[in-house]
Amino acid sequence: MPKLVTRLRQHAAAIPTKAKVSGLAWKRLYNVGKGFWTDRNLRWINLAHLVGILLLLYANARINVFISETLKHYMNAISAFDHATQMEQLRFFLFALAAITPVQVANNLLQTWLGCNWRNWLTNNLFSGYFANFAWDKLQLKKEIDNPDQRMTDNVAAFCGFSVTLFMSLVDSMVNIYLWSNVLWQISHSLTWTVVFWAVFGSVVVIIIGKALVHLSNTLSENEANLRFTLQEARREADAIALYNGEEMARQQASGKLKAVTDNIVSMAFRYCYLQLFTTPFNGMVPWLAPFFIAPLFASGTVEFGVIAQASVAVVALYGALNVVVNQFGGIAGYAALINRLGSLQEAMVAYANEGKEPAEGLIQVTEGADIVFDNLTVNSDDGTPLVQALNLVLKKGESLCLVGRSSVSTQIVRTLGRIWTAGAGKLQIPAREEIMFLTQMPYLPAMTLRQAIGYPCGTCGDDDQVLKVLTLAELDHLVKKAGGLDVVQSWNSLLTLSERQRLSLARIMFKHPEYAVVEEATSVLEPDAERMFYALLANSGTTIVSAVSKPDLVKFHKWVLTLPGDGTWKLQKASEYMPLASAGGVPVESAQRAVAESEAASVFASRTDNTGPFNWWHAIVASWKKWMPVRKPSV
Repeated sequence: MPKLVTRLRQHAAAIPTKAKVSGLAWKRLYNVGKGFWTDRNLRWINLAHLVGILLLLYANARINVFISETLKHYMNAISAFDHATQMEQLRFFLFALAAITPVQVANNLLQTWLGCNWRNWLTNNLFSGYFANFAWDKLQLKKEIDNPDQRMTDNVAAFCGFSVTLFMSLVDSMVNIYLWSNVLWQISHSLTWTVVFWAVFGSVVVIIIGKALVHLSNTLSENEANLRFTLQEARREADAIALYNGEEMARQQASGKLKAVTDNIVSMAFRYCYLQLFTTPFNGMVPWLAPFFIAPLFASGTVEFGVIAQASVAVVALYGALNVVVNQFGGIAGYAALINRLGSLQEAMVAYANEGKEPAEGLIQVTEGADIVFDNLTVNSDDGTPLVQALNLVLKKGESLCLVGRSSVSTQIVRTLGRIWTAGAGKLQIPAREEIMFLTQMPYLPAMTLRQAIGYPCGTCGDDDQVLKVLTLAELDHLVKKAGGLDVVQSWNSLLTLSERQRLSLARIMFKHPEYAVVEEATSVLEPDAERMFYALLANSGTTIVSAVSKPDLVKFHKWVLTLPGDGTWKLQKASEYMPLASAGGVPVESAQRAVAESEAASVFASRTDNTGPFNWWHAIVASWKKWMPVRKPSV
């Protein structure tokens, strides 16, 4: 027993005394919920849906009042030994029961339907904000917005379902208060006031005792999401965990997240214990109120015996209607947490949508143009430290730039070019998004068909001949058989090796032949000869290239080199100066680069005179590139 008391005290001390709730966060509730009801395409349908539910609620309440009247007459007939009246009232009851059953079924169906429609609209609305303005990436840096995926799925489902349930409960309670208070008022004024006081007093006490549940519910939702994320991460990184012999560490991490969940649930359970210690005896006394007040009236002959039964039904119904806060308090505590989670996510998305519309301090101004222009550009890190300061550079169409130095700085420059990272100052001019293509070290290959993987993100682009030609050039023609055809959905991350995925990424750029290409270690696991040949082909195609590389021998395939040491400074120089390529006879740098590239390609092919082995596909590229895709001349 002492141990139990000690544990109770520990959990009581662990429960926060102040819950972060501001009137159920009414402002956020309004912002999250208003869109569905004001949507021009849905508002009249939603209104008709809502009116239908309200009519069914009223019909249900009226039938219940009729049943209470039937019960009163039936009990009076029993006390009078009137068998004929008993049978008549029994028939009335069976008729009312047959009428109320389809009303309740239809009401539940319409409420579920409304909740699903609301969930579908709200989730899609959040999806639109999440996949726009790079919100999905920026939210990773916003620590207070944890697990946005859970917020857009589980939290939305719970919010919409409980919103409908709570609203209908409030409406139903108002209808029942109106109907049952009239019934009870005609029986006893004092009993009516007693029930009202009893319900109000109970609601106040329950709110005081249970207010900490709002914070605990929010924390539980966060801990549950963290547990799922840990397990998903372990499944995603299964190979790495096995290679590092990290099973025990993964188990400990998952167990730690699980302990946070269970501790939270136990804390909530103890808080619910305090509630139950009050509500069980308090609610248990309600059925005794009617006999206590009506029995003396029956004994004095003021009322009939059946009135006691009718008053008992009316007291329970009126108390339940007045006590809707107590009955729904567990859900309301979680509801407040849901509102805050969805409201904060929506506010963050709105803020991201407004970024860039007006010049803002601490953000890079991004515009579109033919050339890539860094105008006094400063790029900051997550903590505000400048990675590169006052960068001024103009990369004209057809030129190429190689980023060398600290890889973290190069990565942030690539993210800035992709409009993902905007923390800093100055101006950046980049081409339109449809003109530029990004290749990363870890290609993005979601579950899709092979045709879609080649033409991503275009849904159904490219006929069979084009796709097969590109696959052959990339020495990936075996994927057609491996995937079961061009139009069979596959999980490519589990089906392909990293080398095959990088080759598939290169096949994309061959297929699309973009005006601009930003390459970040996209060939890191390919053979050196294949890697050099890829850059040689890009140089010959006239594509404007920005590369972030860690291998010095790739510098020669670019015109300019930008060195980024990571301390805010930078240095721009010609590739010939960074790594001399050719200068005899005044040969232009671009011509020298192309000559060296073609010379290296020729030496590779000469070493494979049998045209077999891992690099025969590059031979095929050289033979067919100019026929399949004309070379664009760089602009002067």
